[in-house]
Amino acid sequence: MEDEELWMLRENLDDLPSHPLPPGYAIRWHQPGDELIWAELQAPFYEPGAITPETFYRWFGTDAGAHARRIAFLVDASGQAVATSAAWSHDGFRGPEWGRVHWVAVAEGYQGRGLGKALLSATLRRLVELGHTKAYLTTSRDRPKAVGLYRYFGFVEL
Repeated sequence: MEDEELWMLRENLDDLPSHPLPPGYAIRWHQPGDELIWAELQAPFYEPGAITPETFYRWFGTDAGAHARRIAFLVDASGQAVATSAAWSHDGFRGPEWGRVHWVAVAEGYQGRGLGKALLSATLRRLVELGHTKAYLTTSRDRPKAVGLYRYFGFVEL
């Protein structure tokens, strides 16, 4: 049985919950070559072979400037990326005021440390910085922890 896709909305990006990064972690934005790191972070959550660097380009295109503005990596004290998300732009959903929280992943060994909250907080702030006033995302109903995180941040089911 296939995962059931769930669409969630946040009608405005005012009064966002703020979650600072835990000590020893930082957010950095996409740099050339990060496509492989992105694929490595995403791959464990999908069927083997389903996520490759080509998947990155299929979803995000080749505009390096957009990648640098919109794709975040959460890194540990050594600089290793342990999570990623995108503050993506309008892709036909209801108009350009809608930003998309896209491709969120926290490496399995780093889950449960508050990193997802910190990453989502930074991603939503970036959407605001880029001029979006509303946000949406898609996820799977089979990911209850992710759905709970999004609800905590004020997203509701479409």
